Amino acid sequence: MSEHRHDENCRELAARLSEYLDGELAEDLVRDVDEHFHACQRCEEFVESLERVRRLGALLPAPAPAPERRKALVEALRSKITSGAPGSDGVPDDPGASEEPP
Repeated sequence: MSEHRHDENCRELAARLSEYLDGELAEDLVRDVDEHFHACQRCEEFVESLERVRRLGALLPAPAPAPERRKALVEALRSKITSGAPGSDGVPDDPGASEEPP
């Protein structure tokens, strides 16, 4: 690995880091990022630490909503279902249904 100063290339990489980790970068950009990691140990270590945090975070259960929020959501859903509101039967409304045919 050659001597490398943390520089503008590192900042450009940081701006695209989320896309890189999410697999959303074009192949040529992925190659550029990988080459940068090979030359820049600080960036490589930083990304490896982020990947570890993401993997560990994915293992955590999703937090349950606060009891008062859950109650409000359940009540809103029940109200919609029992009110006969358009769309409450699970079938999307037909926006043209009330119009007269041409």
